[in-house]
Amino acid sequence: MEVMGTAFGKLRTRSSTPLRKAVVALSLFCVLATSCSSDAEPGQAFPEGTATCTGEDPSSGLDLAVSWNLGEVRELSLATSSVGAGVDPRISGAIGTTPITVTAAELAPTGTLLDWVIGETMFDDGSLTEIGQSLPADTIEVEIDDFGAIISDTPPADLIATDVEIYNFVASVADGATITSPALMINPLTASIETATLTLEHLGTDDQGCEVLRATRHIGPEEIIEDLDDLLEELRDPNGRPEAFANIGFEGAVVQTTAYRFDHGIDRLRSVDFTEAWGIFGAGGVDTRVETRVFTDVTDR
Repeated sequence: MEVMGTAFGKLRTRSSTPLRKAVVALSLFCVLATSCSSDAEPGQAFPEGTATCTGEDPSSGLDLAVSWNLGEVRELSLATSSVGAGVDPRISGAIGTTPITVTAAELAPTGTLLDWVIGETMFDDGSLTEIGQSLPADTIEVEIDDFGAIISDTPPADLIATDVEIYNFVASVADGATITSPALMINPLTASIETATLTLEHLGTDDQGCEVLRATRHIGPEEIIEDLDDLLEELRDPNGRPEAFANIGFEGAVVQTTAYRFDHGIDRLRSVDFTEAWGIFGAGGVDTRVETRVFTDVTDR
């Protein structure tokens, strides 16, 4: 079973499937921004570009909420890859890009009904495309509540539940604030639910004009994320072994970090950068694995 949580620790369980595991296994180990024109067709990979932000922050801090207008259409580009223990050598480090079209089909008191259309996954190495096909290019209906969690968790909606709940995140943080609270999360090393620490950080405005909120969940001692920026820098070295994981003092550790870049000019997220990293003691030392999923809103490019 897999468990997803929102910013406030709300949990839902769902069964994993081989197809979903294959898709999730293709998570990105870098930050990638892609773009396309507003008339791009679903099923075509979007060309690369720069996801800049416009507009000014009208308030103090940042409030993220499930915010959809009836009939609203968003074009997303999802970039994925993975490196480390257990990754198929053929796709290790390879970048796969999948176009996704999301439409708000219905707004109801119980939640929001979204139609997700998933296109074909294209790799930077064209020979890998057949290995890493995305889900069939079809419309998948999912209903989410006000916290961004999936209400109707039935096949095939469960296949995209991870992406839906990462993208529709709910949180509120004041300017420059850091909030830490207990939470629950799945430990992918043991498939069990464990007590975790959730940290929300308001990081201000980046050099592209986006306001940034970072959400971090971790299982393990505080020293794992004592200096999160140093840890993230270590994780971007595909040949390295993060020092934090080498000194954890127990069987395993998991860190999930998500950066939300909000564009006040369009009043929605410009991009979401999700990274999961884990370390576990093995016979030869500490094995690590890093997976990242980067969503970029390319609707108005």
